[in-house]
Amino acid sequence: MMTKILCENIPEDKRIICFANTGKEHELTLKFVHDYEVHFSEKIHWIEYCEVNGYKLVEYETASRQGEPYAALIKKRGFLPNPVTRFCTTELKIRPIKKFIQSLGYKEWENAVGIRYDEPSRYARLPKGCAKEPYETIAPLYHLRVNKADVLKFWESQTFNLEIPEYLGNCDMCFLKARSKLKHIIKTEPKIVEWWIQQENQTGSTFRNNISYKKLVFAVKVMPELFDDDTEIDCLCTID
Repeated sequence: MMTKILCENIPEDKRIICFANTGKEHELTLKFVHDYEVHFSEKIHWIEYCEVNGYKLVEYETASRQGEPYAALIKKRGFLPNPVTRFCTTELKIRPIKKFIQSLGYKEWENAVGIRYDEPSRYARLPKGCAKEPYETIAPLYHLRVNKADVLKFWESQTFNLEIPEYLGNCDMCFLKARSKLKHIIKTEPKIVEWWIQQENQTGSTFRNNISYKKLVFAVKVMPELFDDDTEIDCLCTID
């Protein structure tokens, strides 16, 4: 919705639309981004982390779907991101987009992110300008006082929509999601957790310090009603 509003108010030669794919977005999220391109006839630059240049350009058809960019970053770092050391958003999304924009010759720009008016805690955590960075982060929906109900109403009027439940959005089993959501994903789409278990096995560590994904699968099978009292952690990579 934010992108649509900006495209209606900013000339085409003054805007660049980017989507940073970690390889762990749900397939229907990728379809949703592609549907936006098709239905609104807008060019979206699909960007993925790449160790060689910091980023590479892909398309909907060639975008990673097995966590390849994310796995490559973990291999380079030698350890997993976690709630304390959350380098995944910076390395997989923010920096690749920054490098791409700079490759086009831009020295400074505004970086718009989709934080709503009813997300004050996320808005408060936005960087308020940094001399070291060539861009300033802005939140148009927040300043327009757009809330979740407004976003849902907007999409109800469109001919396409994101076809997945809310808990599957962003990285499919992000460690910042509430444990109850992760357990529900394991119950409904058990194949998704396999990549996360593989990364934990390869590094000998865990994404969450209180339970491994393998043990979470065990808990779902043996004790499905336990471990449902934790809360979700805000992450700036959330997109509506």
